Amino acid sequence: MKHTQFNSSWLFTLDGAEETMVNLPHDFSITKGRNARASAGKDGGWFEGGIGIYKKHFLRPKEETVYLSIDGCQGLTEVYLNRNRVLFHPNGYTPFCVNLTDTLKEGENTLEIRVNSVLQPSARWYTGSGLNRKVEILTAGKKYILPMGLYIRS
Repeated sequence: MKHTQFNSSWLFTLDGAEETMVNLPHDFSITKGRNARASAGKDGGWFEGGIGIYKKHFLRPKEETVYLSIDGCQGLTEVYLNRNRVLFHPNGYTPFCVNLTDTLKEGENTLEIRVNSVLQPSARWYTGSGLNRKVEILTAGKKYILPMGLYIRS
């Protein structure tokens, strides 16, 4: 599969505030500032969680098969493509992929990733919140090996 970086020029809004442009990786908890009453306390660095929404408009790739690959997203994550929920991922410590092929339309598409890190504390240390690792678009023809689909053991 061909890997294309998808890290620049995301529209981002935090807790319903005005949209800003961000590049990934991005931690939105650290942008909120410290709060002595933060529910994560000292283990979370006195930072609060929140609800962050990342949005990106893009043209459908010409290849037949299209996946979205996210190396890490801290919080309860929902992925929407053209207003259709295509994935829910509850674990902020694992990478994941979602097949976008059947939900893509010709021309412009809108990808929206909603990250909810309100439930704090979520770990024994500061985890941050948001799309905190790289994001890629993976494309292929009709025949391909699934992302993370081939393992060799010796």
